[in-house]
Amino acid sequence: MQTYGCRLIQKVLELYPLEITQGILDKLISFAYQLCYQEFGNYIIQFLLKRGPQKEKLIICQIIKENFEQLSINKFGSNTVEKYIDLMGPSQIIRNLCNKQTDQYIFFNLSIHPYGNYVIKKVLISGDPSVELLKNLLKQHPDLIQQIKSSEFGQRVGLILDTV
Repeated sequence: MQTYGCRLIQKVLELYPLEITQGILDKLISFAYQLCYQEFGNYIIQFLLKRGPQKEKLIICQIIKENFEQLSINKFGSNTVEKYIDLMGPSQIIRNLCNKQTDQYIFFNLSIHPYGNYVIKKVLISGDPSVELLKNLLKQHPDLIQQIKSSEFGQRVGLILDTV
């Protein structure tokens, strides 16, 4: 996938009816997971999340939910997760963040990651009521918050935690 191909696909999907573009959509959906990780492919996924048919949106949302952590730590994948949060809200992501994984919270791992911290910041500033669940959980672990604040990328998350 390259710049012009990405834009061309988006234009075709914008201009032509579903009866004509369904074959293209089917092919894109079959590669949706891989496209999330690509420099220009992630733009197609974001486009489909925003303007695609409902059936395809649901499939992409499921892919993002199932691969949330891996996508969040990828330069291009994190963009698809952020778009998902914009459109679907952060509640499902927050449920994932509150799960334990090898004695550390996913929240911690993403907060200190160069790309993952953008996803965490998007969740925290969303204004969604489910953010309270996450904040209450974090209050139980002040040492975790301190570790986040003392890391290079976690500092940004720490600033938001202090204000929300």
